[in-house]
Amino acid sequence: MLLVAAASRMAFLPLLSMRQAVWVSPILLAMAYDFRAQRVIHPVYLIGLAAFFVRALSPGILADTDTWSSVAHWLTGFVA
Repeated sequence: MLLVAAASRMAFLPLLSMRQAVWVSPILLAMAYDFRAQRVIHPVYLIGLAAFFVRALSPGILADTDTWSSVAHWLTGFVA
């Protein structure tokens, strides 16, 4: 989440999808490290990546609904 502000300010990247790739890159790097070190990817990374893609691919359709807010709140309950 720390990269949200930084990636949104990267106006030199011509496409929004390139900014989103920068945003998701720490998750992908962590998944690659986890797989290389332990030959298993922790489920939290998969859940986070899936949540990212749902949020990124459905702005206004699913992402801004009360259902998505409750799912996001439920997911953050595991971290807090």
